[in-house]
Amino acid sequence: MTTAAQVARFRVATDALTLAATGEAVALFREVSQPNPVAVRKALIKGLPAVLQPYITASGELSAVWYEDLRREAVGPGFYAKPVDALPAGLVSGIARHVVSPLFGQGTATVASLLAGSVQKAVAGAGRSTIDSNVRRDRAKVTYARTPRAGCCAWCAMLASRGAVYGSSESAGGEALKYHGLCRCTATPIFDGQTVPYDLAKYEEMYAAMRDPETGTHDLSNIRSKYGIR
Repeated sequence: MTTAAQVARFRVATDALTLAATGEAVALFREVSQPNPVAVRKALIKGLPAVLQPYITASGELSAVWYEDLRREAVGPGFYAKPVDALPAGLVSGIARHVVSPLFGQGTATVASLLAGSVQKAVAGAGRSTIDSNVRRDRAKVTYARTPRAGCCAWCAMLASRGAVYGSSESAGGEALKYHGLCRCTATPIFDGQTVPYDLAKYEEMYAAMRDPETGTHDLSNIRSKYGIR
């Protein structure tokens, strides 16, 4: 079965890619930085594709290889995982518009911090999309779980509490691929007969703690003080 150690090694490799990508993206911003925020935005739109594409390609390939390795252990050979490695339409312009908002006097964050979060999400996202895509096209009985990192946010804890339902008919709409910037949670393939590589009962308890007994609705803030989660 997929182990916590295997997830940890994969996370370290993904972290290395995202760290390198964010470093190059921040260096690009510093290179094009000037008083005119519109010019900065245009320069980022022009320069970011060359920065992002190699890392998105590498993230997709890394995740495809990881999927094949896990599948071979669980099911056997005979499946070729396809990487998701294209820059999504509108990604670069969306990032550029988002990260320059401080230059227009919007918010208190810095361009560098917003850029780091956006680039990390984009690069890690290629890997997550690769797992999602291959789970859906694989004829083997497989789903995937949101494997949380220690101290994950309440949103990720909630999704982790559902276990290995993603990529299946039980999957909660498009929530499986909703990640925030700097999220280090992992989409982990879980093949038939396997269990998730984390303490599922703990996260089920967390999700239960989100429920308001009066309204029956769930409030993510209910678990923050009890479990020390953001």
